[in-house]
This record gives sequence, C-alpha cells and structure tokens, in this order.
Amino acid sequence: MSQDQTGRYVETDKVALGVWKRLTETFSTTKLLVAVLIMRHGSWPFRKDDLGNILSSQRWKLGLGLLGGLDDDQVDFLERYAAINVRRVEQVFRANALFLVTIPIGALVAVNEVAPEFYGFLGVDFVYTLIAIIAAWAAAVGVLFAALWRSRDLHDLVSFEQARRLHANAKMAAAENQTAEADRA
Repeated sequence: MSQDQTGRYVETDKVALGVWKRLTETFSTTKLLVAVLIMRHGSWPFRKDDLGNILSSQRWKLGLGLLGGLDDDQVDFLERYAAINVRRVEQVFRANALFLVTIPIGALVAVNEVAPEFYGFLGVDFVYTLIAIIAAWAAAVGVLFAALWRSRDLHDLVSFEQARRLHANAKMAAAENQTAEADRA
C-alpha cells in the first residue's frame, strides 16, 4: 500500500492482480517453448492476419474469459501493467543479450589476438570453441527472447480486450444517442 499526493492510501486491485497471475501462468515461457516444438502448424507468425489464428487458440480463449470477469477500469489497469511488464522484460532481454553475446565472444577474440597459441595449449580449436560458445549463448538468448515474446503476447491480449470494450461502449453510446434523438423527434 502506498500514499498518493492527497495523503490517501492506494492499494493495488487484488482481483486484477489475481487475474494477472492466472494470465502469466497461462502465457508462460515454458509453455511457448514446448508449443513451438510440438505444434504441427508451428507458432511462426508469417501470415498477414495472425490475430485470427491467435483468437482461436485455447490460451487466448482462456485469457479473454479471465478478463471478461473484470470491469473496464481493471482491464485498463492491467493494460498499463502489461505495458510496464513488456518494457521491463525487454530491458532484461537487451541487457542479457548484450552481455551474453558480446563479453564471451569479445573475450575469445581478444585471447586469440593476444595469445593465439592459448587454444592449442588447451587442446581445442578456436573456431570450434567459438561455435560452441555462440551456440550455448544463442540458446540462452533464445529463452530470453521467448520470455519477451510471451510478455508482448500477454500485452496484446489485454490490449485486444480493452479495444473490444471500447468498441462495445462506443456502439452502446451510439445506440443510446439514436434512441434519445428518436425520443426528441
């Protein structure tokens, strides 16, 4: 709990955060990695309209069902929360990708330039060592990328629900305006 500028205490919505927790379990990185390996049509979005395919997925149906129990303000809160989450995951991804790739490869190249006989002394070849390190670090960065993908997927889900609600509210307001105009006439 925290205080706002007026001195009142502000508490984060426990119901919305409960839905967030369920959504993050549904949209876990582990499930994405498993799905990529076993899905017959893959999860590669090389289509013009990936949203149609996503909307029919079990994960999105469950997510939209969970969001359906929240009011508009709670969905707005979760959309902002998801946007913050995406930024944080992206920052972690970029920092780790930078460190996991540049430092080991830079060290390998530097050792090769300064003391090229070092790899022969260890009994390994520079090229094979470089390939092994690149493969290991690529796998680590791949997992981080999957986490970033999932955080964006989750933000897209909440943004889509927010857009659906805005559209429904606009249609309802337009219908109310037409009714009011018809009553006046």
